[in-house]
Amino acid sequence: NFIKLVRPGHEPLYFYKIRGDWNQAKTDKFMKSLSEENVILMKKLGVHLPQRFHFFKGFGLKMEKDSIQHTIDVAKLMHKHNLMVSVYIGGTIFTQYFYKERPEAKDWVRKTQGGEMCTYSSYQLGRYFPCLNNPDYIEYTYRVLDVAIDQVQADEIFFDNQILRNEPRSCRCNYCIEHLNKMIREKYTLDECEERYGFREYPDMLAPQWSQANKPWRLDRIGETLIQDWIDHRISMLKEFYTKMKNYVKSKSKTTAVGMNIKGIHGHNRGFNHGVDHGVVKDLFDWSCIDGYHPSFKDGVLNTELRFFKAAHSNHMNIESDFSTDLKCAEGQVFNYKKFIPGHGHLGDMGDCHLVSPTTYYFREIQNRLMDKKHVHDVAVLRTYPSVNYNCASVHEKLYPLEQTLILHHIPFGIIFDENIEEIEKHRIIVLGEQ
Repeated sequence: NFIKLVRPGHEPLYFYKIRGDWNQAKTDKFMKSLSEENVILMKKLGVHLPQRFHFFKGFGLKMEKDSIQHTIDVAKLMHKHNLMVSVYIGGTIFTQYFYKERPEAKDWVRKTQGGEMCTYSSYQLGRYFPCLNNPDYIEYTYRVLDVAIDQVQADEIFFDNQILRNEPRSCRCNYCIEHLNKMIREKYTLDECEERYGFREYPDMLAPQWSQANKPWRLDRIGETLIQDWIDHRISMLKEFYTKMKNYVKSKSKTTAVGMNIKGIHGHNRGFNHGVDHGVVKDLFDWSCIDGYHPSFKDGVLNTELRFFKAAHSNHMNIESDFSTDLKCAEGQVFNYKKFIPGHGHLGDMGDCHLVSPTTYYFREIQNRLMDKKHVHDVAVLRTYPSVNYNCASVHEKLYPLEQTLILHHIPFGIIFDENIEEIEKHRIIVLGEQ
């Protein structure tokens, strides 16, 4: 039966065609995933984690109307059989069609340092990133959420591709410069301004201007207050956008789980590069994901996102990962933070596992014992905001091998942030590591 099951996908067919990798097999799979026969098979197999369907990719609500209707229809079938539905909301604009629906969206796009539009990667150059500070884009996204909640009645909503791009591709539109200066005025008193800038007066900041002489990727320690403020602006901008989205969803449906794709803790400055600080997003969303993640153990070497799972217990977000291998299953069940949402259930259970093995049978049997357990560890590695966000190299180069040493010596440890300082007394040892 697992072989017969067709798992739904979050990509609509027109996206594959635009990208240039469509084939007939994708269409056949797409249509079968929407059938009631497939839904009934899910029910028989005991699938009870939300299944993610295509919904809004960024071509426009009118242009994607027929595809959205497919999801509305299959959602009715899923709910009829007491199965949960997850929908995908993309964070980019496909200019070929979105501009036909909303010509004014040309003013919503992020403006890079050179005044160009900020494009997606992988040579998808007609695919632009909207500015997360633009009020019209925010309002349009609310309308997308209205359809997801009111018509699909989504049990879960997943935001993808809203994180920021590497310098010099950060947005410099008027809304962003206004946000930068507003943030400074709200963050510092005049006395603090004098201590920070040398004057008892608020500065009028502009964005840093990178050049061949001053390359952003050559930074190590960041002491210049303008660049620090720009980093803070990008991190707070991302948090504020996601806060608006989460609050809007929860105001309409408290039982709908909300997730975002911020990816894990890596060996570089994620605040500077992407506006992501894993401590700042504490309690912001219900879960995040690890897309394209393939943990492995070979020749005594473990390739893992263990740090992401440890951080999840500090920022209270479940980490969504599939159960396609025994190692993924073990990681997710042992290390994950399994958040409980009233009226929705636990995130991270085995309800979507299609792998049959002694490992998966074991975790199916004991999963309820792992749901509400707190991870206990005497040692906590503190990743402080200024240290990890105002250093592009040295701190990350020290923290990674330090944490690796704890792993190799089997010393249980957690990863904590400034936002966890009030709970610091529950740890016996705080590791600073070059901070």
